[in-house]
Amino acid sequence: MGSNDTLSADALYLDTLRTSWLPATGLFIALFLVVAFRAFAIVRFTVRFLGFVWLLFVASVSGILATLFERALFGQKRLYLHKHSLHFVSNYLMPLVINVRTEIIEGAEYLENTRPCVFIMNHQSELDLLVQLSFLISDAKEEFKKIPLIGSYMVLSRDAVFIKRSNLADAMATVTNATKEVIDRKVSLHVYVEGTRSYQETNDLLPFKKGAFHTAIGNQIPIIPIVAESYHGIYNFRNKMFDGGVVKIKVLPPISTVGLGPDDVGTMLESCRDLMHKTLIEISQPAPKWAKALKAPKSKKKAE
Repeated sequence: MGSNDTLSADALYLDTLRTSWLPATGLFIALFLVVAFRAFAIVRFTVRFLGFVWLLFVASVSGILATLFERALFGQKRLYLHKHSLHFVSNYLMPLVINVRTEIIEGAEYLENTRPCVFIMNHQSELDLLVQLSFLISDAKEEFKKIPLIGSYMVLSRDAVFIKRSNLADAMATVTNATKEVIDRKVSLHVYVEGTRSYQETNDLLPFKKGAFHTAIGNQIPIIPIVAESYHGIYNFRNKMFDGGVVKIKVLPPISTVGLGPDDVGTMLESCRDLMHKTLIEISQPAPKWAKALKAPKSKKKAE
């Protein structure tokens, strides 16, 4: 056998190795990743949290493009194309990417049939940003403007009224303007009534802020409580757990404020908190053994 024949045999051998081992190596890596994803909570958390960030990006970009399209063709007239794009992210992409979907188990009719109104909802974690896409944000903190794309989308779509919480005067002025727009356009104001993310693990609520109740009573418009079940079996940032699942949501009947005045704010607040706390316990799984008691954040001089 000549040298040329030897080189040809070696080349054939190497080519055989490449064609047989490369697919095998790729399959091994894929299987390893699947096993690691199923076996290790930290891997699932990392992958799904990155998926969560990607979904926020997709929701923001699609919302911006849909809003620009609406404005270019129809001016200020709102046809809610951007809302349909966000519903697609929430209803189709979210279950596929992070294994989380929402289910309104009761009261869906109140989301559409009662306007103007003030929606109040419990606020557990950053996951609420995607969970809430099924009924959208009509109120947001001023700090959200600083978030790339998300803040831009909120400003463009006019689905968000940005509230400065740093001082009472600015917050009350913004809420007054927001309320006027809510009443004039017969839309809704959505408020995370705890004021901040609770990260609760024990089916509990933080103390409520008064702003939503002042707004509703001052303008004689109904309050509609929305309760999302506890996430402790679905997502927990402290424990780096992100297993996914179904988030049950219950929308409670509208609570009339007709005939009430400023002196009734405290009573209404406590009544709504008791009702929402009872509902939270009703629709949530029992608190896990590793749960830590909810601690109210230290009071700061901010608007309620």
